[in-house]
Amino acid sequence: MAVYVVSDPVPSTGIQPTAYTLTMDAGAAFDVAPQSVTGGVRLRYDVTGVTNGTHNMTVKAKNMWGSSASVPFTFAKTVPIAVSGIALEES
Repeated sequence: MAVYVVSDPVPSTGIQPTAYTLTMDAGAAFDVAPQSVTGGVRLRYDVTGVTNGTHNMTVKAKNMWGSSASVPFTFAKTVPIAVSGIALEES
């Protein structure tokens, strides 16, 4: 199953971003193309492959005129602990 960071759509009546600029865990900034959805575009970025732990991301919308303010987003990728005490049980 894939997991995505998504944003609310920017309505087609608004100023459309040509890309979203993301920075994760103080790494280098990179651009993500907007995803077309009914009535506009939105951010959709696959984070399935990130390492376990807490991640800090900032997101900006941009077009040929510049970038929006930076929006912070924090998420944690965790996996369940291993099961224990496996046995047979009669009923």
